[in-house]
Amino acid sequence: MAGSVYKQFDRNIHIKPPTYDYADVWIGVDFGGNDATAFTATGLVKNYKGIEVFDTYYHKNGESGIKNINQYTHDLIQFCHKVYNQTQKTISVYIDPANLTFKQLVQEETYKQENKFIFVESFMKRSSDKNKSSVQERIDITELMFGAQFITISPDAVKLIDAIEQAEYNNKNERADDGRSDIDSLDSFEYSWLKEKKLIKEIILGA
Repeated sequence: MAGSVYKQFDRNIHIKPPTYDYADVWIGVDFGGNDATAFTATGLVKNYKGIEVFDTYYHKNGESGIKNINQYTHDLIQFCHKVYNQTQKTISVYIDPANLTFKQLVQEETYKQENKFIFVESFMKRSSDKNKSSVQERIDITELMFGAQFITISPDAVKLIDAIEQAEYNNKNERADDGRSDIDSLDSFEYSWLKEKKLIKEIILGA
């Protein structure tokens, strides 16, 4: 059933204009190739008061023209410049480890002087809980953030908001990844904060 995954999400609470006043800025990247390519810019609010999704990018080949890997690399660097202009913060970029060629192309771009504020970081998708899949762990942390009102999303992030509202479980009780909902936007969103999952849980739970 659509909307069965993120039960804590509430448009009236979690959709707010961004402040652009951040301690750290992270971008999660899901490079699609045949699937959609999505970038999500997330800011850690100063004094660790929460995180804000303040900008997004989405493109799917066949829906709005065709782009190759070099064009997506260019788009990501331009997106980073836009984010830097909004925040004046260095940017940590987290690219799905499965997208090694794309990651290498982006890494090469960061060596240029004009891109010195961009840092391509590594992260692990593996779950910290051996009893949960990596995807379920990410869902649980997202629900924790929604429940604690720790996260807000820009009203301009339409694709991500739709993805959150439409996500559903399949008959194996796993988040459906069969085209019925926009997994690419969700993955990109999760990659943006996944390396900081321990910090996020500690702030919310006070552990």
